[in-house]
Amino acid sequence: MRHFKWLIGFLVLGVMLQACPQRPPAGAQPQRRVTLTRVVRIPVRVLTADTSRAALRENPGVLTLTAGAADELPQGPTGFEVLAGGGLVITDPLERRLVFYDSLGNFLRELRTGFAAATLARLPNDELEVSEATSGNYYALDQNGQSRLVTDSLRSLSAQAQAQARLLNSQRGLIVRAAALGGGADTLVIAFDGAGGAQMVSLQSLEQEARGDTYVALEITSGASEAVAVQKRIRRYAADGTWLVEITDLPLDYYVTPEEEFRVRNGVVYQLLPRQNEVLINIWDTN
Repeated sequence: MRHFKWLIGFLVLGVMLQACPQRPPAGAQPQRRVTLTRVVRIPVRVLTADTSRAALRENPGVLTLTAGAADELPQGPTGFEVLAGGGLVITDPLERRLVFYDSLGNFLRELRTGFAAATLARLPNDELEVSEATSGNYYALDQNGQSRLVTDSLRSLSAQAQAQARLLNSQRGLIVRAAALGGGADTLVIAFDGAGGAQMVSLQSLEQEARGDTYVALEITSGASEAVAVQKRIRRYAADGTWLVEITDLPLDYYVTPEEEFRVRNGVVYQLLPRQNEVLINIWDTN
């Protein structure tokens, strides 16, 4: 059933590409480049066979990781969300809980889920949508931790209605954007110059704000040497297609790879970066 829905969505995307007006690339350079604004640091503990459960209970603000092995990847936090006021909530799947922090990273509380959560998203009614790592089921959790099973990801369905990305080739892609502020849907052309043999290999729509500003993530590889380097960049476009901002200093040295690494809230970009000795929330203010 879900595959059928994705097929329908793909067909709808094709129709939209034909019907929507296209906004050409707005200049070869952004109006400005934004560097890292600040970093929130969350402590972690690497679990071993000797880890004391009492020690974990005494330090509820500490997230947990496993070291991994030759045939096993490290495990740890893979999802996060930004709450109203800039607070943070991060999954701690090894402890089957969600952990809440203020905007500076100070521990507030924990919420036991009873299952390992992979992704996390805030719904319009302030519930949290959580996906279970093993089954892939989605649950909506209220502020008291009461959960209900949902048949499909409500956030994903909402995101599909906002904007969809399509990579055409290594230097060009399209973002089909939903109507904003009473305007009609349109297609935003994403151009990449490919200097030095670099290629755009993926394109992702991160967020479309109510006023029409769109945030896009580009994954770029360079084939200039035997070692292929991978980079990510985030761009912000205005409703009229003007390229406003680009972020290029995105670290990718993940110890645990997030399921969803970025969030955009009110012009601020957040990145979840789990490392072996701490979990970072990197923040760029594009306003």
